[in-house]
This record gives sequence, structure tokens and C-alpha cells, in this order.
Amino acid sequence: MTPGGVHSPVRAFRSVGLPPLALTEAHGARVRDAAGREFVDWIGGWGPALLGHGHPEVVAAIERQARRGLLFGLVSPDEVTLAERVTARIPGLEQVRFVVTGTEATMSAVRLARAATERSGLLKFAGGYHGHGDAFLIRAGSGAATFGVPDSPGVTAGAARDTWIARYNDLDDVDRVFREAPGGIAAVIVEPVVGNMGCVPPQPGFLAGLRERCDRHGALLIFDEVITGFRLGPGGASRHFGVTADLVTLGKALGGGMPIAAFGGRANLMAKVSPSGPVYQAGTYAAHPLAIAAALAVMDVLDGDPGLWARLDAAGERLATGLKTAVRGAGLKAQVQRVGSMWTLFFSPRPVRSWDDADAVDRDRYAAFFRGLLARGVLLPPSAFETAFVSAAHGEAEIAHTLDAATAALAEVAS
Repeated sequence: MTPGGVHSPVRAFRSVGLPPLALTEAHGARVRDAAGREFVDWIGGWGPALLGHGHPEVVAAIERQARRGLLFGLVSPDEVTLAERVTARIPGLEQVRFVVTGTEATMSAVRLARAATERSGLLKFAGGYHGHGDAFLIRAGSGAATFGVPDSPGVTAGAARDTWIARYNDLDDVDRVFREAPGGIAAVIVEPVVGNMGCVPPQPGFLAGLRERCDRHGALLIFDEVITGFRLGPGGASRHFGVTADLVTLGKALGGGMPIAAFGGRANLMAKVSPSGPVYQAGTYAAHPLAIAAALAVMDVLDGDPGLWARLDAAGERLATGLKTAVRGAGLKAQVQRVGSMWTLFFSPRPVRSWDDADAVDRDRYAAFFRGLLARGVLLPPSAFETAFVSAAHGEAEIAHTLDAATAALAEVAS
């Protein structure tokens, strides 16, 4: 009835040697499956559950809007309010366009960059995943890497020819692409913190180096903040790292569990988007009233809780410290990498700084670790190449449960 039995590949659990887990409930930091088993959840809907699953204020906002109307198909005052609030938060984001998915946002940002520069070349990083658009499925991370098909059939030679690949955290390799690309590079698209080959932070100076090179070569810098936006702080990765991109994509945490994403940037660039300009982009469900209501509720919660990110960071540090202790106790070589509330345990003897490092991790050990945690009521991403997430709903009980389960699972992995 469904290809692989799922509607998104990583849900199939194939890389961890299990059938798909069918969930029926998600509340706070916990989920429940169809068999009634409860798990501490570190997937967080793949990033949207910054506040935890089903935050009461978000649910209430959705219910209120549903009574007023499900779909208008025209402009609503609330989407104007949300645009004002989002642009006020992100450096360099002067105008924004709301869409439904992160893939839509990144595809639209790249199309805009190509139109603005009148160039075709796109520079992306090996292991970076920006959705399932043709231009992005060239040496992609996340689900593509999990299934060993980083170059998807159906992607044309033309799309592949216009996409150039560099090594993340390697400015010399970026320079190589700028030298070799005929006709020039229109844009560099990057996850400021990679979340789709596991959590891989930028090395000091890397993002600033991309900014300088884009300026020098007349290319645009696109920050794909579908994961990092609002998760790393009130101004996303742009403010966290002090580097302003020309275009930014947002999603996941913005909607608190509802499908919404966005792309935006400088006003002179966004003026090229239809109907102001010739770059076409449209969508029936863009700025959907329920998603807008949810996002406004998320903004309200964030505005009322400026200490949220410090608490998330502290919880992430407690978890990471405990995991490192458990790894040492099991006598294993593994890396716990974390940026704020994003984290991954890599079974690798050295830090993971690029796809070359990620591709060498021990997938089988991760699968065994995943199964050991699942058996003890803890749910990790079913892929060695996905980031796990701390939410505001994860408390001491969830962290303690996870560390106890991890200690036991790591002992099994080591035996």
C-alpha cells in the first residue's frame, strides 16, 4: 500500500534492523506506541518539538483558529503579524515568505539566488541535506546516507552538473570550487550546524570564511536554518555565530509541530519574488491559518521565556556529560557532539567534522545501541546520521532514565 511501509524513508527503521515503530501519542518529552509502550523521546518530531510535544499554548491556539476557519486561500492579519515578529528576530531577514515545508523553502531560496546573480552553480556540502529537491540530492546526508543512495535516481545530469560539492569545515575545498566552477557560483547553501549527518558544529572561522568568500566572488550565502532557527537562540544560528547570511530558511521549531517553513532575506532580494518580481513561487497551503496560529503561539512562549535557551543548553550539557562518562565506563571509542539542544553520539575514534568522518562511523554499533535503548524505553533517531534534540519538556527524570539506559546499552555494545 505504501513504498517501504512509510511516508518518509528514515521512519522505516531499516538501518537499525527493526520494523517501523508506530506511534499513537506524543506529549511533552514522551511518546507512546500502538502497543501502549512509553518512551523518552529524543527525536522531537525531527526538530519541531523545541517546547515539547503538544505544548498547551500551541494546542489552544490551533483549536481557536480551527473554530474560526481552516483555510482562507487569501491573506490574513495573523500572517502579517507573524512576518513582523520573525523578521525582527533573525539578523538580515528584512522580508519573509511562508511556505509549508523546508524543501519548499530551500528550493525557493536557491531559485531566487540564481535569478539574482544570473548564475547556475550551487555549492553545497557533502553530507548536508536541504530537502529532496533535485539540486540537493547530490552526496546528501540524513535519509539518503542511511540508505546508501546519496545520488538519487531521477535526478538529471543537468541538475547534478550545476551542483558543486565541498567538504564541510574545509575553506580550502570551498576555494577549489570557486576556482573550478564555470560560469561562477550563484550561492553557497549550508546548515550552520549540520544536523543531517549527525550534529556537526562549524569549526571556528568557517562560517565567517564562507561569508567573506561569497562577498569576494559575488555569490549569495544561504543559511539553511530549518533545524537551527529558534533552536540555537532567539536569533537562530545567524545571531549565535555572529554571521549574517543573504538568505535564510526556517522551519521545524517555528511551527511547534505544525507544518510551516519560510525563506527570506534582504529586501532587495525578496523584491524579486512574485508578485513583486519575476521569480515565481506559490502554494495553496502557504501561510496556512492553523500553522500561523501555532507559530504565533510559539513566538509568545519564546518571548515570555528568555531563559529557555540557557536551560536547554544546561540540560544538553548534563546529558552529554553523562553519556561521555558511560562511554568511558564501557571502554568504547565514541564521540558525543553537541551544540545547544542538538546532540549526537557517534561511534567513532575521532571527532566528526565532515562527511568523510561521518561516513566512517560504526553504523552497526549505533544500531545495537539504538536497540538497547529502545528496549529500555528510550527512543533515539533510527539513523546514525540524524541529530537528537533536547526539548523544554526534558527534565531530570528523562535525563536520568536515558543515562541509566545508555550505561546498560553501551555495556552490551562493548561485550
